Amino acid sequence: MKNILILGPSRSGKTTLAKKLNAELGYSVVCFDNIVYAFGQAFPQLGICHGSGAGGTAANLADFLIHYFRALTDRHGHRDGVKFAAEGGFFEFDKIIPAMNEYGMADDFLFVGLVFGEKTPEELFRDIKKHDVPSDWSYNCDDETLMKCAEIFIEDSRQMREKFLRHRFMIYDVSSDRGLIMDEIISDIKITQINGG
Repeated sequence: MKNILILGPSRSGKTTLAKKLNAELGYSVVCFDNIVYAFGQAFPQLGICHGSGAGGTAANLADFLIHYFRALTDRHGHRDGVKFAAEGGFFEFDKIIPAMNEYGMADDFLFVGLVFGEKTPEELFRDIKKHDVPSDWSYNCDDETLMKCAEIFIEDSRQMREKFLRHRFMIYDVSSDRGLIMDEIISDIKITQINGG
């Protein structure tokens, strides 16, 4: 089985999908947010933290992720046979994807991209308000802040879609019927794994 890299804008369902892959297919979950949080607490001078802006954090995190993925996929190392689903939004495509190709890691992964399709910021705002739970970071945001975030997420989705197309990701529109889309993704991953990627 191949490892899975799940990318997408905030609130697109990356963590939900990774947890589903864990529950249904036994994948270990690697969450970029947790890695970023740990770096921010342990080494704030590196500029890898949630408050420094996604672009800066993604660029500063890139070298770590390249070597981390190498360690996790090393066929001669102690992690051989442990398959994982890595999910997040802090991803420097133009640095990490070429490095994965250079080090021969790209063939060990399925690349899954989640996007919002034609969803408007107003629609995303309403969805977030409807489905938010207390454990979501956006739960306590005021409406003005949340609306600004929704606008950013929609723009992030547009930019990520272009990168997903360029790097041949499996792309899924999570604008509606997210539960059905998650089931479709799991089914597609099973088929892809059976057919050898």
